[in-house]
Amino acid sequence: MATQKQNFDPKSPGAVYSLATLVLTVLAGLGIGFPESIEGISTQLQTSIQGGSYFALIGIVGGSVLFPIWNLIQKKQKLNWKNLFGSTANVVALGNALLGVVALTGFYLPDGTVEQIVAAVTVKDWGALASVVINTVIVALVRWVKDKKATATA
Repeated sequence: MATQKQNFDPKSPGAVYSLATLVLTVLAGLGIGFPESIEGISTQLQTSIQGGSYFALIGIVGGSVLFPIWNLIQKKQKLNWKNLFGSTANVVALGNALLGVVALTGFYLPDGTVEQIVAAVTVKDWGALASVVINTVIVALVRWVKDKKATATA
């Protein structure tokens, strides 16, 4: 039985949640303190967009996202890129959020790849990480691009 292809929809709940989580994770890693958890804010954004509640959306973005950014600016603090990439937890969270967004395009990594990446990042084994990226991620990406081209010409 053939599987039905699902096109990427930027308004889909998964896309909104994944993108919001990715952006908020980066901002939090740079030193911005949010009043709620990133997952909670992302869920509220997703729910507001799905329900067409744009006033609620403006309130969430203003109160939970823009206000903390404004506070950081007012305190004259600088964004800290070292904190973002210096923490293994941040790198794993960013990778997870990025893979969630990428999966919405139809690109999936083989089973076990994410675990290998997390293990390599956790112990800071950059050789193992490079090996996984070259031997698994790039191969899967090339295969996905070829399949997309074959589908487009068919």
